[in-house]
Amino acid sequence: MTRDALLARLQGFEWNDFECKRALRGVPDDAYKTVSAFANTAGGWLVFGVSEHNGRLEITGVEEPDRVQNDFLSTLRSGQKLNQIICVEEQRYSIDGKTVFAFHVPESARFDKPIYLKGDPRQTYIRRGASDEQCTVRELGRFLRDNDTQSFDAEVLPDLDVQR
Repeated sequence: MTRDALLARLQGFEWNDFECKRALRGVPDDAYKTVSAFANTAGGWLVFGVSEHNGRLEITGVEEPDRVQNDFLSTLRSGQKLNQIICVEEQRYSIDGKTVFAFHVPESARFDKPIYLKGDPRQTYIRRGASDEQCTVRELGRFLRDNDTQSFDAEVLPDLDVQR
Protein backbone atom coordinates (compact mmCIF):
# COMPACT_ATOMS: atom_id res chain seq x y z
CA MET A 1 0.00 0.00 0.00
CA THR A 2 1.43 3.35 -0.95
CA ARG A 3 1.47 6.29 1.45
CA ASP A 4 -1.22 8.04 -0.62
CA ALA A 5 -3.40 4.91 -0.64
CA LEU A 6 -3.07 4.67 3.15
CA LEU A 7 -3.99 8.33 3.62
CA ALA A 8 -7.02 7.82 1.38
CA ARG A 9 -8.14 4.76 3.39
CA LEU A 10 -7.77 6.75 6.61
CA GLN A 11 -10.39 9.20 5.31
CA GLY A 12 -12.91 6.36 5.34
CA PHE A 13 -13.56 3.66 7.92
CA GLU A 14 -12.45 0.17 8.86
CA TRP A 15 -13.90 -2.62 6.76
CA ASN A 16 -13.42 -6.28 5.84
CA ASP A 17 -9.90 -5.71 4.47
CA PHE A 18 -8.74 -2.80 6.65
CA GLU A 19 -8.26 -2.65 10.44
CA CYS A 20 -6.44 -0.05 12.55
CA LYS A 21 -4.90 -0.46 16.01
CA ARG A 22 -3.37 2.15 18.28
CA ALA A 23 -0.23 0.08 19.17
CA LEU A 24 1.38 3.01 20.94
CA ARG A 25 4.05 1.08 22.88
CA GLY A 26 3.17 -2.56 22.20
CA VAL A 27 1.20 -4.94 20.01
CA PRO A 28 -2.45 -5.09 21.12
CA ASP A 29 -3.56 -8.63 22.02
CA ASP A 30 -6.57 -8.38 19.72
CA ALA A 31 -4.28 -7.78 16.72
CA TYR A 32 -3.79 -11.54 16.48
CA LYS A 33 -7.55 -12.10 16.24
CA THR A 34 -7.46 -9.78 13.23
CA VAL A 35 -4.55 -11.74 11.73
CA SER A 36 -6.57 -14.95 12.14
CA ALA A 37 -9.65 -13.33 10.62
CA PHE A 38 -7.79 -11.90 7.61
CA ALA A 39 -5.92 -15.18 7.00
CA ASN A 40 -9.17 -17.18 7.15
CA THR A 41 -11.11 -14.88 4.81
CA ALA A 42 -9.78 -12.73 1.97
CA GLY A 43 -6.74 -11.09 3.61
CA GLY A 44 -6.37 -7.44 4.51
CA TRP A 45 -4.30 -4.58 5.91
CA LEU A 46 -3.62 -4.29 9.63
CA VAL A 47 -2.40 -0.77 10.48
CA PHE A 48 -0.60 0.18 13.71
CA GLY A 49 -0.41 3.78 14.89
CA VAL A 50 -3.99 4.77 14.08
CA SER A 51 -6.84 5.21 16.57
CA GLU A 52 -10.56 5.60 16.04
CA HIS A 53 -12.20 8.59 17.75
CA ASN A 54 -15.86 9.47 17.22
CA GLY A 55 -16.04 7.33 14.08
CA ARG A 56 -12.96 8.95 12.50
CA LEU A 57 -9.52 7.40 12.02
CA GLU A 58 -6.74 9.50 13.51
CA ILE A 59 -2.97 9.02 13.21
CA THR A 60 -1.57 8.70 16.73
CA GLY A 61 1.75 7.07 15.82
CA VAL A 62 3.73 4.21 17.30
CA GLU A 63 5.98 5.55 20.05
CA GLU A 64 8.20 2.45 20.25
CA PRO A 65 8.38 1.41 16.59
CA ASP A 66 11.36 -0.93 16.88
CA ARG A 67 9.77 -2.88 19.73
CA VAL A 68 6.30 -3.03 18.18
CA GLN A 69 7.35 -4.22 14.73
CA ASN A 70 9.92 -6.69 16.09
CA ASP A 71 7.43 -8.20 18.56
CA PHE A 72 4.69 -8.46 15.97
CA LEU A 73 6.78 -9.93 13.16
CA SER A 74 8.64 -12.39 15.39
CA THR A 75 5.36 -13.59 16.92
CA LEU A 76 3.91 -14.25 13.46
CA ARG A 77 6.92 -16.45 12.65
CA SER A 78 7.21 -18.20 16.02
CA GLY A 79 4.26 -20.58 15.63
CA GLN A 80 3.40 -20.05 19.31
CA LYS A 81 0.54 -17.53 19.22
CA LEU A 82 -0.94 -18.83 15.95
CA ASN A 83 -1.01 -22.41 14.68
CA GLN A 84 0.69 -21.49 11.37
CA ILE A 85 3.54 -19.18 10.48
CA ILE A 86 2.05 -16.08 8.85
CA CYS A 87 4.18 -14.16 6.35
CA VAL A 88 3.09 -10.56 5.90
CA GLU A 89 4.11 -7.68 3.68
CA GLU A 90 5.20 -4.82 5.91
CA GLN A 91 5.33 -1.08 5.22
CA ARG A 92 6.59 1.79 7.41
CA TYR A 93 5.44 5.37 6.99
CA SER A 94 6.31 8.67 8.62
CA ILE A 95 3.23 10.89 8.57
CA ASP A 96 3.39 14.27 10.27
CA GLY A 97 6.43 13.04 12.22
CA LYS A 98 4.58 9.95 13.50
CA THR A 99 5.45 6.35 12.69
CA VAL A 100 2.72 4.19 11.18
CA PHE A 101 3.05 0.52 10.20
CA ALA A 102 0.87 -1.31 7.69
CA PHE A 103 0.98 -5.10 7.44
CA HIS A 104 -0.76 -6.96 4.64
CA VAL A 105 -2.00 -10.34 5.89
CA PRO A 106 -2.68 -12.60 2.89
CA GLU A 107 -5.47 -15.14 2.76
CA SER A 108 -4.08 -18.52 3.78
CA ALA A 109 -4.21 -21.49 1.45
CA ARG A 110 -7.13 -23.89 1.81
CA PHE A 111 -4.92 -26.60 3.32
CA ASP A 112 -3.51 -24.19 5.93
CA LYS A 113 -6.90 -23.08 7.26
CA PRO A 114 -8.15 -22.66 9.87
CA ILE A 115 -5.67 -20.21 11.37
CA TYR A 116 -6.36 -20.10 15.10
CA LEU A 117 -4.91 -18.79 18.38
CA LYS A 118 -3.15 -20.49 21.29
CA GLY A 119 -3.39 -24.04 19.92
CA ASP A 120 -7.18 -23.99 20.25
CA PRO A 121 -9.23 -24.40 17.03
CA ARG A 122 -12.20 -22.88 18.86
CA GLN A 123 -10.25 -19.59 18.70
CA THR A 124 -10.63 -19.33 14.92
CA TYR A 125 -11.80 -15.97 13.58
CA ILE A 126 -13.29 -14.71 10.34
CA ARG A 127 -13.70 -11.17 9.07
CA ARG A 128 -17.22 -9.80 8.60
CA GLY A 129 -17.54 -6.11 7.83
CA ALA A 130 -15.26 -4.27 10.26
CA SER A 131 -15.20 -6.95 12.95
CA ASP A 132 -13.34 -10.11 13.80
CA GLU A 133 -15.89 -12.77 14.70
CA GLN A 134 -15.22 -16.09 16.33
CA CYS A 135 -16.18 -18.96 14.04
CA THR A 136 -19.28 -20.94 14.75
CA VAL A 137 -19.03 -24.70 15.11
CA ARG A 138 -20.45 -25.07 11.60
CA GLU A 139 -17.90 -22.63 10.09
CA LEU A 140 -15.03 -24.38 11.87
CA GLY A 141 -16.30 -27.72 10.55
CA ARG A 142 -16.29 -26.31 7.01
CA PHE A 143 -12.67 -25.18 7.41
CA LEU A 144 -11.67 -28.62 8.67
CA ARG A 145 -13.50 -30.42 5.85
CA ASP A 146 -11.93 -28.13 3.24
CA ASN A 147 -8.52 -28.72 4.82
CA ASP A 148 -8.69 -32.46 4.19
CA THR A 149 -6.49 -33.75 1.36
CA GLN A 150 -9.36 -35.94 0.08
CA SER A 151 -12.34 -33.75 -0.81
CA PHE A 152 -15.78 -35.31 -0.76
CA ASP A 153 -16.68 -34.03 -4.22
CA ALA A 154 -13.65 -35.79 -5.75
CA GLU A 155 -14.53 -39.20 -4.30
CA VAL A 156 -15.23 -41.99 -6.81
CA LEU A 157 -18.46 -43.89 -6.28
CA PRO A 158 -17.84 -47.21 -8.08
CA ASP A 159 -21.22 -48.77 -7.19
CA LEU A 160 -23.29 -45.86 -8.48
CA ASP A 161 -25.43 -46.79 -11.47
CA VAL A 162 -25.45 -43.76 -13.75
CA GLN A 163 -27.90 -45.36 -16.22
CA ARG A 164 -30.98 -44.74 -14.07
